[in-house]
Amino acid sequence: MRVPVASALVVPLLIAACTSAPRQPLPPPGTPPPVAPQLEQDPLAAYPELLLLSGHATDLRYTPDALDRAAQVQRRLEEMAEVFQLIAGDPVRLEALVLDRAAWAKLLPERAWGLPALTLPGVFAVAAEGDEESVRRVRALTGGWLPPLPGTPFRGTADEAAALAAADTLLQLGVARAFLEDRQLRGEEPWLSALLAQLLARVTWERTDAGQMHLVADQFDRMAQVAGRGQPLRLSDYQLGLPLAEDLAWEAAFLRGADLAWVEMGEGRALRYLRYLMRARAVVTREELEKEVPALAAWAYASFVPEIPPNP
Repeated sequence: MRVPVASALVVPLLIAACTSAPRQPLPPPGTPPPVAPQLEQDPLAAYPELLLLSGHATDLRYTPDALDRAAQVQRRLEEMAEVFQLIAGDPVRLEALVLDRAAWAKLLPERAWGLPALTLPGVFAVAAEGDEESVRRVRALTGGWLPPLPGTPFRGTADEAAALAAADTLLQLGVARAFLEDRQLRGEEPWLSALLAQLLARVTWERTDAGQMHLVADQFDRMAQVAGRGQPLRLSDYQLGLPLAEDLAWEAAFLRGADLAWVEMGEGRALRYLRYLMRARAVVTREELEKEVPALAAWAYASFVPEIPPNP
């Protein structure tokens, strides 16, 4: 008898499922049942007043009337999760909050409205909409500049939409950094961790902002110029967890270093390298990274107060 193709595929799977675990008899009468395993609590359950938008690899809690903004942020995070899974080798789920002004004031009263804020571990909050304050806050970081956007925004003014776009650029770097920290991929020196986060963000920007990397770099250049105030930077002085304005003085340089690595390595090799480091639980040294990307030695020498001359 011919077995249909579908049946031919299903039967071995059913057999495998039935035989994969050894059969065990029930314990004697009166034996207490085993303790049920504790399910991992959803950290976003702390926000019951928010609606849920669940995607393939993302969960977004959002305030009512912010579905369009939540969907926009979700598309960005879905692309990032796909890249993260290539590195981690296992499923990655990203979570975020999309809050209107009232919810932000209630849940995050001490955080700057309009800029991404890390709330729960690995969970960022973003503004559901732009307004005059968020535009002023972004302009203060960039020296008055806002990214040019094509077309007419679905909601709000062009400046308000541009302020959201600039904030999402910061969100993307923050999510990349939080992912590497969660997976304990770090450098021997803090600046190496920041550079690796920029490299990961560089790969994801190629997917979420295809053809717009020059605008991303321009934004960081402008923010670094405002934040740096012309002060020379020494790599050994960099620390993780700096206040945003201070951290931005470094990020444009780290972005350029990550760009050198991305150009030299290409996306595939960069992802394989990050995956190797994550699996090996390796702490990256400067020597190892410069061996992988020789151009970084000259970049570090030219971009910061010289400490070690580049290899000839």
